[in-house]
Amino acid sequence: MKKLPKIRIKSNGTFYIKFRVGTILYPYFKKEFITKSFSKKSNHFINLERALILKKYLELEELAKNSLIDKKYIEHLVVDFKINILNQKIENKNLDNCNITIFNAYEKFKRFYNLEQIKESTRKQTYVTLDLFIELIGKNRLIEEIELYDLIGIKSKLEKLGNRNYKEYKHLSLKDYVKVKDVPIEKRINDGSLKSHIKHIKKFFTFCVKNRIIKYNPSDNLTVKVDLDKKDAFTQDEIDKLITIINEYPNELKYLFLIIIYTGMRRNEVFNSTIKQFEGIRYFDINESKTKSGIRKIPIHSKIDFISNYMFEGAKQITNSVNFGAIFNKKIKTLVTTDKRKTLHSIRHYVATKLKRTSASDSMIKTILGHSENDTLNTIYAKEGYSLKQIKEVIEYL
Repeated sequence: MKKLPKIRIKSNGTFYIKFRVGTILYPYFKKEFITKSFSKKSNHFINLERALILKKYLELEELAKNSLIDKKYIEHLVVDFKINILNQKIENKNLDNCNITIFNAYEKFKRFYNLEQIKESTRKQTYVTLDLFIELIGKNRLIEEIELYDLIGIKSKLEKLGNRNYKEYKHLSLKDYVKVKDVPIEKRINDGSLKSHIKHIKKFFTFCVKNRIIKYNPSDNLTVKVDLDKKDAFTQDEIDKLITIINEYPNELKYLFLIIIYTGMRRNEVFNSTIKQFEGIRYFDINESKTKSGIRKIPIHSKIDFISNYMFEGAKQITNSVNFGAIFNKKIKTLVTTDKRKTLHSIRHYVATKLKRTSASDSMIKTILGHSENDTLNTIYAKEGYSLKQIKEVIEYL
């Protein structure tokens, strides 16, 4: 393991670092030492910068040692390191991949992405999106010819695809899936899925630019505007009816539905939480969420305090988070409303709306719902945040 390079001073007073290039990377850097000067003279800045440079360099070394990694790919990473980490200007360097196809670029992306330290579910979903994208755009298209209007066309096609949760689309091959025409609006993919697809496509093109496969990113201005009218909260009357129906539901899934009503949890959070107790207060300990601030503790409302850990864990074994939402939308919601804008997630909007009508502060509501923890209001409270007792008092408003 290399030590942090020493901070040196040039005769003109400029600080710089210098360290030796390892044997494995010498053919790529084609010089014995890496040198980096600093225009700023803050010791704190220099210490952070040299740590980052060493970290990125060591990552390059590890990749270069892997015999499965293409040498051309390492060359691109080294160029990226020189430009973005060392801030060197690389002149007269023409792209080596001017005739590369979408499929070839995807193969390069996968070699890189397979080594990334990420959740396997995220990796899988990225590949699902890109497989779909390539099927729609054509694997033999030259990637340098792709422009924004092409991607807007792909987005339009994605919007009209069927939701894979429905049985008529679930088991179709990719080729057959994209050929389905005239999918009913209520069975099309939702805004969240479309947004996720666009995010993964943008990730792919960002990789291609950084690794000099293409000159510019055609996906920079590709966005998804969520129609807020599609997002609708249940009314209190509808929630009261839902509770009555849920209490008569024939199996233990009713406990999970009630938990969402009295906590505002996202459905995946329900399946990634356990019941614990501290100082006499029972709470849901959420250990995995879509955001960092989603990792939180929510005290159990008095109306669902009868749910034991055994009952909770048993209910989670009946189905998964995806089918759980579909069950609600098909078998329970339809008994209360025919409004297609309302889904299981609309319960979360109901909780947010109801809490905003109480005396609870914005930061308390964000804490309960697992929204951004960087809100300015949060800084006026103790580092430990709100106590379980304080959160419990607000939860009881539901």
